[in-house]
Amino acid sequence: MKGIAGYKPFACILLRLTMKMTTKQFMAFITLLISFPCFKVYAIGGGEAINQKVTYYKNGKAIMLFDANDKDREKNLILACEEFLVTGNDRLKLFVTNELLKRSRELGALEISYGTPKKIKIYNKSISVKKLFLPLKGKFSAYPAIFYETFPSKERGVIVNIKGKDIFKKIVEQLKNSGQ
Repeated sequence: MKGIAGYKPFACILLRLTMKMTTKQFMAFITLLISFPCFKVYAIGGGEAINQKVTYYKNGKAIMLFDANDKDREKNLILACEEFLVTGNDRLKLFVTNELLKRSRELGALEISYGTPKKIKIYNKSISVKKLFLPLKGKFSAYPAIFYETFPSKERGVIVNIKGKDIFKKIVEQLKNSGQ
């Protein structure tokens, strides 16, 4: 048996899987296989993630910072937060609970949600990030620290970036310039 474009093991697995399928199941499988490359994730600076949303929390209330005309400012803020995560010095062993995030939102925080997870490399390990959460006030802003949530495991972690105080100040400055 000749392989598909040189992928003989892949062709054997595909053949074994499809032999027991109905025509409808086979077509659904092929559709999934063909559409798989549309799930793109980008490394930092490698492109834009799809459906990213920036939310600023002030006194526990969510405030949308940017409208459709402010894409450049929104992108700069997101890149600054990603840079803050990537250049982090230390990882805190802390269980990030919903209660902790809620308290941080009440004090003031910035949250970035990615509709399509974004691949980011930290500590020589590539992770798919679904959310970034930056406390702007309270004890976690004193370090400063950033929380992240991975996809698909929904694992949460905290990165401290003592050397990144300049980046943190830049993020806070960008928030002030947006009128918040």
